[in-house]
Amino acid sequence: MVSKTAFGALPIQRVDMQTAKSILKNAYDAGINFFDTARAYTDSEEKLGATFGGGLRGISSSPPRPCPPTTRARKKISRRLCAT
Repeated sequence: MVSKTAFGALPIQRVDMQTAKSILKNAYDAGINFFDTARAYTDSEEKLGATFGGGLRGISSSPPRPCPPTTRARKKISRRLCAT
């Protein structure tokens, strides 16, 4: 089950690896198990992998591309995001 609160990984791109690991572990210890990341967040995926890649179970992250759109607005957003 995914936590109701997610962690947006954008801010960890601005800190060094050790600080990022500390922040991510604190979030996990506080009950967060969903981490939102994207390729545009520079090294946030690397920092998530370095922190949780060793095998903590129950960690979820957002997909690298949007889910298939179901509405006209989502289709428009998805086209724009996938074109980059």
